[in-house]
Amino acid sequence: MTDQPWFIGERAEALAILHLTRCKELEIVPVSGYGNGAGIDLLVRVNQPELPENAIFAVEVKGERSLPHVRDQKFQVRYSPSQIKQSAWPVCVFLFNVTTEEGYYRWLYEPVIDDQNRAVLRLASEFSQRLAIDGTQSKAIAVSSPFEKLTNQALQGLVRLVTRWYGVQRPARVA
Repeated sequence: MTDQPWFIGERAEALAILHLTRCKELEIVPVSGYGNGAGIDLLVRVNQPELPENAIFAVEVKGERSLPHVRDQKFQVRYSPSQIKQSAWPVCVFLFNVTTEEGYYRWLYEPVIDDQNRAVLRLASEFSQRLAIDGTQSKAIAVSSPFEKLTNQALQGLVRLVTRWYGVQRPARVA
């Protein structure tokens, strides 16, 4: 990812909000209301009666003026150390081509139910491997990883995954 004009980030965030607000169960909440949100662009509450009020997942929004057409939708994205630090919430990365308004997503911290039926957050393996190589996390790193197309159906899948994760007892640990 290269340095972009100021409006690329703002437009990408607006596209993320547009996608998220299509889903009636989701509500965008201010990051400032939840302490230090360094590296997080959006917090999204899942409003369902069976879930606690703080059923939240975070979204880190990335934008590019254009994205290469690749068969496997594998893009290189730069992350600062604050964006890959341990998280209390599931964290999803949204990547937008702001020219075509196409969106893609992938989990940074994926909500997973482990073998003991505990809710855990799993750091994507590409990041774990890269952090082991880079060590100190003192500078931004570029990670090439696969993304999925962000559609209404994919967004519903994200909501189901987060709902299931919060439906299990509160998170036990970060893996």
